[in-house]
Amino acid sequence: ALFSLSLFAILGLVRPAAIAIADDAKPAGKTDGKKEPWKSEDFIYSDAVGQYKVSPDGKWLAWTKSAGDKDKDGRIANLYLSSLTGDAHEIALTRGTEMNMQPKWSPDGERLAFFSSRARPKAKPDTAGMQLWLINAHGGEAWPLTDLAHSPKQAEWLDKDTIVFSAPEDPALYEMEMKKKKDDSDVIDDADHEPPVRLYKVNVKDGKITRLTTNSDWIEQFEISHDGKYVVASHAKSLHYAFDQKVHPVVVIHSLTGGEDKQVFSDLRIRPEGFQWAFDNSGFYMGTPFSTDA
Repeated sequence: ALFSLSLFAILGLVRPAAIAIADDAKPAGKTDGKKEPWKSEDFIYSDAVGQYKVSPDGKWLAWTKSAGDKDKDGRIANLYLSSLTGDAHEIALTRGTEMNMQPKWSPDGERLAFFSSRARPKAKPDTAGMQLWLINAHGGEAWPLTDLAHSPKQAEWLDKDTIVFSAPEDPALYEMEMKKKKDDSDVIDDADHEPPVRLYKVNVKDGKITRLTTNSDWIEQFEISHDGKYVVASHAKSLHYAFDQKVHPVVVIHSLTGGEDKQVFSDLRIRPEGFQWAFDNSGFYMGTPFSTDA
């Protein structure tokens, strides 16, 4: 069967443009010039860089560096800044043995939002491990922005004071009862009790969170239009689509200005893989795998 990556463009879009940078990985071993066969430890504890984000003024590159940690028996990741003005200046924004990842620049270039597993000061008892944090791009200590029972999935800046993020809804009665019973079993594909993943916005000044969607399914990925009026999102309609390919995800354009939501590609058999709005907000591009298999 043939397999390729197709690109859909809607609303009259003509020519996509994308830049992809592959992650680098370097084996942890001898550097004396001798060639030695790779061992499993070389792969597990190798360094890797990725998640590159250029600042709005084009002068800085935010990125993550991850590495294996033998003491922790897992991987850790930290954020870095590299100058793009030619002076080879590099700054470590975070340090330690936690996961700090997915940096996103604020529109004014003053702050970076990111996800971190570091302990949140005065966290609630049911706070999830991964939360949304902020840090000043010029340096200083990071501070937490969310204190959610379920870890957020994705975060994007709407404007310099607002971040839109996706996250599972707060625990329902069933989930709270299971916690009271100390039942920590994880039932796979339990759609009846899996909380929906919705969109929210949080004010970075006071931390106030507002729900933006009331969908009953699970938002997987989204992208905000450049004018801040719309969000295009892929919604999973089944928790086991990756295994049976039966109930396909849907693509929905959500209005952030009070208009009606609109489902697109309703009669196409596709699986969305990333969105990118055109600069004039006339439409968006979307990648999707294509196979000749029935």
